[in-house]
Amino acid sequence: MGDTSQLALNPHLPKFETICRTYPLDIQSSCIRHLYATSLAAALVFVFTVYSFPITHPSWFGALFNPFKTFLTVDDAEKIITQAKESAVPDGAKPTPTPTSEPEPSPTYGALWRTIILFAFSLLESLTWLALGSYRAYTFSNTPSPDTLPIHITLPFITALTWLYACVKSLTRYPRPTPPYDLFTLFFVYFLAGSLDWAVLLYEKATVGWPWPPRIVLAAMAWHWITILLLLTVILGMPLGVESVRVRNYKKVGGFVMEEDYTTLWGWITFAWVVDLIDRGTEKDLEENDVPELSPSFQSKPMYERFMEFRQLTLVHQIIRANLLDLTLDFVLTFVSIILSYSSPFFLKHILVTIESTPKTPSFQFRSRAYIYAILMFLASFGKAEADVQHLWFGRRASTRVRSELMATIYVKALRRKHFSGVIGKEEEGKEKQKKIEDDGKGINKAGADTGRIVQLMAADANRIAKIFASAYFIYSAPMEIAIASAMLYRLLGWSAFAGFGVLVLASPLNHLLSKRGVTIGRGLSTARDKRMSVLNELVGGIKFIKFFAWEPQWIKRTLDARDYELKWLIKDRINSTL
Repeated sequence: MGDTSQLALNPHLPKFETICRTYPLDIQSSCIRHLYATSLAAALVFVFTVYSFPITHPSWFGALFNPFKTFLTVDDAEKIITQAKESAVPDGAKPTPTPTSEPEPSPTYGALWRTIILFAFSLLESLTWLALGSYRAYTFSNTPSPDTLPIHITLPFITALTWLYACVKSLTRYPRPTPPYDLFTLFFVYFLAGSLDWAVLLYEKATVGWPWPPRIVLAAMAWHWITILLLLTVILGMPLGVESVRVRNYKKVGGFVMEEDYTTLWGWITFAWVVDLIDRGTEKDLEENDVPELSPSFQSKPMYERFMEFRQLTLVHQIIRANLLDLTLDFVLTFVSIILSYSSPFFLKHILVTIESTPKTPSFQFRSRAYIYAILMFLASFGKAEADVQHLWFGRRASTRVRSELMATIYVKALRRKHFSGVIGKEEEGKEKQKKIEDDGKGINKAGADTGRIVQLMAADANRIAKIFASAYFIYSAPMEIAIASAMLYRLLGWSAFAGFGVLVLASPLNHLLSKRGVTIGRGLSTARDKRMSVLNELVGGIKFIKFFAWEPQWIKRTLDARDYELKWLIKDRINSTL
């Protein structure tokens, strides 16, 4: 197809503008739009093809990209759970035949028809683009025209190759019913390009009054866009996973499972898998049987075994490497959310500027610009909402896994530790040093941890560290927002926009002092909680002897003293947080 922008060709343009004979950012040119869409699609197909080949990569390549792989898949977790049940059979007993956790190998009816649709329409698109390129090449060879550029002949052949990849990939992956994410990405790029073609065509028709393209061109554009929409709908309806035999048997006896692992791709994007649990809670009071079973990828046994495969020099490095994929996705989606959040005021400013520059007798061209900015503002808000829910999900998933990994590690360490009951460290000798430790909270108990301290580590400290990962996006989102907001305010107000930074600079010493004091108070509060938990654990363990010797008053006083000591630190913590 020719250039729908109908701009005059200028032979005196610079060399980098001679590909389509227009400026690189002129999206009104169909050549530019087709060039960008085809280049991006071809680059994606090249990456997908290279990645699918069983190539022996160098060691540095594996060390660079292996941490970004999925930490624990549902199938791997199911295998670990099944192996754990089989190994738990007593010696001499006949093990109950345990069905495999792998999905059934026989293809389903839905997977067959999805494959046929993807293969047929991808093949049809590939042949259509191949025919278009051949027609242009034949026409240009017989009757050369200055309006037909070499890029007009090359792009259809490249597009045909990308659709040929989709055709082959949809056929070779059968009978897997899960979504092909590479094809989804490829189709989504073409869907955006097709939507942009229609938007530019309607805008030019409404504002400039340019005539419609020939009917055959309109029919081809409509067919191309509807085909891509159909293929995207097929992929969005594919399930993320196949229920294993164990899960199906559990559901037959009336059990509920988390549908996040088996919902469709559309259900994952929209979080529709939560609606069933919400409806169940709306109809009646939820009981224990109404709560779905935890996803296998979140259960402690498979998570701890996979976590032990990421042994590093320190526990911090081990946790970060095990959850690096979730943390990376959280960072990227947070950045996207921030960009889209500041896009709304950006488009709003352009709407106001368009309204101010509109003459007294406005034409439809001015109003259409305002409508376009309003539509872009809506799309930015929609994209921000989707980026927010996704990055919050990945952040919470990392937080939940970190909590389970820490609790399992502490539990295993507690089972292997030596008994240090009654051992006193050298730093704790003397009443004055012990009192100083209790007063400032900076001391470290070198003796073995008692049961109260272990419970405190699992109940409170593990949750506190997990919350850090859930709220980590505040750390890197603040500098991004400050930079973007400062740039926008500077363009709007000039240097006067930075007057508020003076207040932040003056308040920084006070903020540093309060933060330092908060660290000290946090250590003291943790020590007080350990002491209180130790007293309660000793009280519960020896309740029979306390009752027998009538020591209730002494133990009540000891317990209340430990609680009062904890409350003092808690009051200091609340006051410091308020300041």
